[in-house]
Amino acid sequence: MADDAAEPDGEKLHATGGILLVAGNTDESNPYKKTGALQTFLLGYEFPSTLTFITQDSITFLCSESKAKIHTTLANPTSEQLGLDDNPKINVQVIVKPKDPAAAASAMETVLASMEEVASRDQKIGRLIKDKYTEDEWNAFLKTKGKEALSEEATDISTGVSVILATKDAQEREYTEVACKMGHKLISVLCNQMTNLIETEKKISLALALTYRTHEKLGDLIEGKLEDVSVWKGAKYAPDFDNTYADLCYTPIIQSGGEYDLRTSAQSNTERLKDTGIIIASLGIRYKSYCSNVARTIMIDPHPTQEANYTYLLELQKFALESMKEGVAAKDFYDTVKSKVAADRAELETRLPKNFGFSLGIEFRDSFLTLSPKCIRVLKEDMIFSLTLSFADIEDPFDSTKTYSLQLIDTVRVGKEGSTLLCDGLKELSHIAFFFNDKPSKSKNSKTQNAGKSTAASPTKKNNSPRKGPCCGDDIPEATAKRKIHQKELAERRQEEGLSKYAEDDGTGKGTEIVVDTNKRSFILPINGFAVPFHINTLKNVVKQEEGDFTVLRFMLVAPDQAEKADVVDQDQLIEIKHRRPIKMLDISVDPSFDGKRQAGDVEIHTNGIRYQSTLRADHRIDILFNNIKHIFFQPCDAELIVILHIHFKSPIFIGKKKTKDIQFFREASEATFDETELNKHFKTFADKIADASDGRLEVDMPFRELGFQGVPFRSSVLLQPTTECLVHLVEPPFLVITLTEVEVVHLERIQYGLKNFDLVFVFKDFTKPVIHINTIPSGQIENVKEWVDSCDIPFSEGPVNLNWAAIMKTVTDDPYEFFKEGGWSFLNSQDDEEDEDGNSDDEDSAFEVSDEIYDSSSDDSDSGSDFDESASDASDGSSGTASGSGSEALDWSDQEKQAARSDQKKKKGGAEASSSKQKPRKGRDPSDDDDSDVSIDSEAEAKKAKKKKAPARKR
Repeated sequence: MADDAAEPDGEKLHATGGILLVAGNTDESNPYKKTGALQTFLLGYEFPSTLTFITQDSITFLCSESKAKIHTTLANPTSEQLGLDDNPKINVQVIVKPKDPAAAASAMETVLASMEEVASRDQKIGRLIKDKYTEDEWNAFLKTKGKEALSEEATDISTGVSVILATKDAQEREYTEVACKMGHKLISVLCNQMTNLIETEKKISLALALTYRTHEKLGDLIEGKLEDVSVWKGAKYAPDFDNTYADLCYTPIIQSGGEYDLRTSAQSNTERLKDTGIIIASLGIRYKSYCSNVARTIMIDPHPTQEANYTYLLELQKFALESMKEGVAAKDFYDTVKSKVAADRAELETRLPKNFGFSLGIEFRDSFLTLSPKCIRVLKEDMIFSLTLSFADIEDPFDSTKTYSLQLIDTVRVGKEGSTLLCDGLKELSHIAFFFNDKPSKSKNSKTQNAGKSTAASPTKKNNSPRKGPCCGDDIPEATAKRKIHQKELAERRQEEGLSKYAEDDGTGKGTEIVVDTNKRSFILPINGFAVPFHINTLKNVVKQEEGDFTVLRFMLVAPDQAEKADVVDQDQLIEIKHRRPIKMLDISVDPSFDGKRQAGDVEIHTNGIRYQSTLRADHRIDILFNNIKHIFFQPCDAELIVILHIHFKSPIFIGKKKTKDIQFFREASEATFDETELNKHFKTFADKIADASDGRLEVDMPFRELGFQGVPFRSSVLLQPTTECLVHLVEPPFLVITLTEVEVVHLERIQYGLKNFDLVFVFKDFTKPVIHINTIPSGQIENVKEWVDSCDIPFSEGPVNLNWAAIMKTVTDDPYEFFKEGGWSFLNSQDDEEDEDGNSDDEDSAFEVSDEIYDSSSDDSDSGSDFDESASDASDGSSGTASGSGSEALDWSDQEKQAARSDQKKKKGGAEASSSKQKPRKGRDPSDDDDSDVSIDSEAEAKKAKKKKAPARKR
């Protein structure tokens, strides 16, 4: 530090006899000041409202009592702590500043005495004069004592401090590099989000655009990603990496539409994100107090001249990195880069910025060390800079009345032979140019512009997809081909994940020993990888069964309501808000309710959860903790008779004597004393307040009705609506909530030419969970459903018949690794592959043998698990659906024989439908006949009855 201060740029600092650091109250509008930066550099933390006076042999702190406890630990520092070879005697004096003005003045006398001692030796006192802090008490004290001159005549040491902070040691470089990597991660997420919003063929993205389409909203979205644990899961940027140490240097800046402000002080406006032209995004990350900066340009359907200018910008950055090395003055570096542009592209010289960046560190921008024509400072090894290259206000080739800009910012480290990027990526033309319009503009060249494949923004991005939707005439084959490519990538990813996840499981059953402890009269069972003890008195009996080569022991336990309470966990105690009234919503109905009766009550927001209290009975109370809420949904009453605030739990709770995994608070719009708009606003505001009270753990989700489709998840046809994270049905019980991130694959059943509807099956990553069936979806929705599933990055498959999922999942859970080793879920696409190969070749891609039992005889021939099956379980917990079935109307036996004959004629003529000769003869309804009925013929006995008398359809 002393060596740096002795340099020419640090002469004023070196000549001072003492340094006075006056840190006032924190200024949120300007958090970067040299006083705070020097405190962080010396002490590791910034201490506001602290006065520090430093001399050659003493340090004096004047601060509050709480800060004094920290500063006292600095007394008698060792040479190791100081980073010196010897151990000089440094006197550390910590003075507590009392709250009483008279006592505070007495404490400040000590600091003043130290300053006067330095002045008496004709030595200057150094100050950071440009730092404007609010410290009225100190200034008033000096004025009272008539010592204003000590402060006014002080030497400005800002340049000297800049010299000290400019060169970074190994730890500082590590922190900066981590900040760079985090910045590139977020800029990648941001670019991916923007292109998803612009890619109009993805309807789910269009729905998201309603919320996040403005520049300002996009910036806020990325700001929230910084604290999202899922974004940083698995990141290994440093051995002790922790994303909680990171913060934004500034709110992310998003600009598009021809108006660009390339200054670091720019802000995102409230304009909507434009789907053509140039988009510039920039953000800065601060990790453990050390800053980084990054900016990228996104090009949507660019003109060839725009591509050429950006390519030259990349070349210019490479040249700048080679020229930026130790010993070069900052102004000479600026002139060198500018001269190259003047020689290569003279028309772009006037478009260059006034400086090419600035020094980064604890301060985001060091104004005393910039890459400008006025800065004479010499670059040194291990200096860190934000290298900013841009071309501003270039005439738009598509519209001469508009302009566009290009910008490229990276954080670089100065070396002896040149500079290096601390983090690189997402800047090549193939990474940032997206082509959504297949038809070239009139001003474009006649040759076709190939879209670059964006691997950095999203590994499955389709950059050259048309803007038309999936059902727009001639674009269907191309969109389908792209979707197939995407689905192939997703299927391969699932296959690799399955092999990796279950590789250590050899399927031998080792590690599942049952231990008996005779001394403790107990036995220990392995359950989900945990050793769970049971007392012998809880054992009712043990049943031994032989299943092939395995022996199964079934333990029957004496435990009342054991099955009902198996997945119910004890909630923590609700911490009520005290000293003020909790935020509440009055006169709200709840479902499920106590005793099955509708009751009105109030919902209150407390410290760690919410409480529902019935207005009729004091004992009817429901406490819901934030840590048990998995999803929270708000559904307006725009197209319904009720407005809903729905909560889906992680673990079920009991309401009265009924277990539930969902609860919703609602009010009927017809009963409201105010209009629907006010009612929606009232519920939405309350939902947002719940999310705010959860400290960021919850986000309010909202169904997209325009993406909804009809289906039968339980016993009746309902509207199923996607949200950002789920597929839901919330209007009436039983409710359905499917978390999409938990879905392994989706399978479409009964996909045959001529059918009016099809079924949808969701298989979860937790193979022990039963699959969910959604039946009787209109065939007209099939492309929309496929597009939605594909946009959620979930692999899907399709087949002509219903499968026996109980048998399939038993095969999977018996030995998952063997299942994936033999092909995994590829067997679901076997029939599609056969059709692609003219229907005469066997499935050779999957080694998984599809036996007859895989096909659900009851679902092919009957519909035993149809949506009107009286034995279907009540799935009010929202985690299960119906068994596979069609829900088609039953026909006379003679009618079915006629249809079978017509089907045989089609086969002989090479018709569109094909069925396997290995399948058993159908006893019930042929899937080719799909008339949206309510029952089907389940067995041969029922078939004979139906032959005599037509079975009447059950009404919903």
